[in-house]
Amino acid sequence: MGLLRSAVSATSIGIHSANTIRKARPAVDDLNDLDDYAWLIGDEAKKYLRELAQDTRPTLERLTSLRKKLSSARARLVVQQSELRRKAVAKFGELADQLFFTPTQLQQATDHWIARYKAARFGSDDVVDFCCGIGGDLLSLAERGSATGWEHDPRIALIAETNLACVRAKHASCVKVADVAEARVEPGQSWHADPDRRIGNRRSIQIELHSPSKETIQKWLQSASEGAVKLAPASTPPSQWQKSSEQEWISRGRECKQLMLWFGSLSNNHGKRRATSLHLNEEDEPTSISYLGEHADAISIAEMPGKYVYDPDPALIAAKLTGSLANEHGLSSLGPGAIYLTSDKLTAAPLLSAFEVLDTLPLRAKQVSEYLRTRNVGRVEIKVRGVDIRPEQFRKKLALRGDEECSLILTRIGRREVAIVATRV
Repeated sequence: MGLLRSAVSATSIGIHSANTIRKARPAVDDLNDLDDYAWLIGDEAKKYLRELAQDTRPTLERLTSLRKKLSSARARLVVQQSELRRKAVAKFGELADQLFFTPTQLQQATDHWIARYKAARFGSDDVVDFCCGIGGDLLSLAERGSATGWEHDPRIALIAETNLACVRAKHASCVKVADVAEARVEPGQSWHADPDRRIGNRRSIQIELHSPSKETIQKWLQSASEGAVKLAPASTPPSQWQKSSEQEWISRGRECKQLMLWFGSLSNNHGKRRATSLHLNEEDEPTSISYLGEHADAISIAEMPGKYVYDPDPALIAAKLTGSLANEHGLSSLGPGAIYLTSDKLTAAPLLSAFEVLDTLPLRAKQVSEYLRTRNVGRVEIKVRGVDIRPEQFRKKLALRGDEECSLILTRIGRREVAIVATRV
């Protein structure tokens, strides 16, 4: 296939010569060289990938079969790519069958729907995407305008460049092979950065250990304030960044995926926190629900659940905005520092899943089981916070039988461990 199919020519993939590229720092995923990856994206590998997409045999059998036709390295690379594409459906939907990945890069990539949501903030500007990886964010940026990715590993850059060809880019976009620590941004230029959080084979949420460094990112901010930085949800940005940015925690599928820091004109809410939950509409486009506020503890504390109990979205919890939302909507917290909220009147507050309370029991499996059996309950949804219980192990102890269903909220109110029996609203 070659890079000629991408938005720009093959020569745009780097700012160094081919000999220099081959000496760049290797990726941690595997030992395949640049030639193997160039082969992987070509026409010969395409036919093997097409065959493997329909092959349901165990991995070892597929690998053994391919080794009769290919070198061990290339057979392993093709089989791995086929498996990665299957895993990537959760992040990239139907587009996954056209894209290329490595194990680590797939794990780290922004999923396609969150990337589209983020790209909308940039509009159609010419955006630089530092540490672009295989192009999770870059593809969505290229759909809206010109985008330039920076990646230090030539193999990953090759994959990102190839992946660009799979989206309908409105303007020419490309990938450069270079160390982002050497990058300069011009005043008025928009940029996005996804620092490498790995230390060896482990991830770190300490920004001081990220690459590029905090100092490098600060230089970019001083040159061009229209920047965005992607961090892990549990990261604690420097106080200076917290004051000069809008912090946005983004969730999808009931999991908080990332923390975004929006600087300059990319936000009008500097110093504020935002929790955003993404859902897909019928056209498979992301729709969002957000809550903007400041960190605060819940003022009202309940000793027992009211008529309704609310389970906050993971983004709301990660942003530490549960207390702020509770105070705004007159909700109480189930104990100091508790996650679940409660009220006697149903509220339509954003980012809350509501449950109507049927009863509150001591958290003892035998007592809960007897309660459910007398009410013919055979199916339960189990939610756990604040107590050391594994839902599936607890479910087995209930010996469920019956045609009815309900929800069990296993939690702590003060020192008491309770099982709240409820139904979803």
